[in-house]
Amino acid sequence: MSKAGRPREFQGGPRANELARFLCELAGRHSLTTRTLSTRFKGSASSSTWALYLNGTKLIPAEVLGRIVRTLFSHDPRAQEFYVTEAKRLRPRGRAKCCGKIGARPVSDTRGR
Repeated sequence: MSKAGRPREFQGGPRANELARFLCELAGRHSLTTRTLSTRFKGSASSSTWALYLNGTKLIPAEVLGRIVRTLFSHDPRAQEFYVTEAKRLRPRGRAKCCGKIGARPVSDTRGR
């Protein structure tokens, strides 16, 4: 995650915070801020809601989590498989919807790839 602003404080329960740390890792690996997440994944959530997902206050919907993982790792099937498995472990409710088929085509983002 970007180093701008205050240090991140995780505010959810243990499971929510574990998921939030996972999201922060994904965002950090791709230099995504809350603003860029809300812009790049249009319709998923506002930047304020992304901040809640990233600090564990609010649980990210399984469909959005799957969309992010599939999109961010569409170029690397092995990494995609690893992160899909991890996402399913961390976000067990709605497993069938979470990340879809491993080789599924990523939902397009707004970068126009």
